[in-house]
Amino acid sequence: MVLYDSWWQEVTRVTQPKTYRVPNFSPSRDAMVPDLLSLAVKPGYYHMAVRLKQTVPNLMQIYKSNFYVDNYQDRDSLHLSDLILAANVAEGGPPGKFSIRGYRLAPLPSSSFQSDMPVFVYYELYNLQPDSSGSKHIKVEYLVSSSSRDLSTARRIINTLGRFIGVRNEVGKVVTTFEHDISNDGDVDPIYISIDASSYPGGQYNLRVTVHDTVSGQQTTKDVTFIVSK
Repeated sequence: MVLYDSWWQEVTRVTQPKTYRVPNFSPSRDAMVPDLLSLAVKPGYYHMAVRLKQTVPNLMQIYKSNFYVDNYQDRDSLHLSDLILAANVAEGGPPGKFSIRGYRLAPLPSSSFQSDMPVFVYYELYNLQPDSSGSKHIKVEYLVSSSSRDLSTARRIINTLGRFIGVRNEVGKVVTTFEHDISNDGDVDPIYISIDASSYPGGQYNLRVTVHDTVSGQQTTKDVTFIVSK
């Protein structure tokens, strides 16, 4: 893996030998073995290239991507992490490679879900302001949209903690709103949701999460794209 900054200056280069042992593995287009490589980088825009070489047989694949790393250093501002898509999110259990803050994630880097799979989304909020009693209060808006799909007949079911406020339909969009009261200590608050997309037409969708801190009045937004396959 090679990482370049916005000026195409090399930032880091990592080479790792890997051996994957998967019982009863059956090669197919839907089969995958997720892995994780952690890097500490400064905020900014980056270019990434990853080369995967399989020694037996002699196969190779190269993946390229551009991404931006946000600056989370301002502790007086509300921040929202990237939205992580997963096949499952569970609380507790033994920690593993994809565990974070007491949650176990089954990541889905393809961002492609079969229609009978719930779409799990994990994210974190930073620097929510507590009220005088120490509680934090947020209003979250989940907007699912598609430029080429009609969502009018699809079921709009989002499962998450909190109070359901309402849902409204727009052309090609479904907006669901929840309120949360959070009593966690510290500056980091993890949240996850699941979306029932079983009646969504096959195609590409965008999820936009907008969080409003009702104590400080600050607001932040992130979005992610996923695919539903029929």
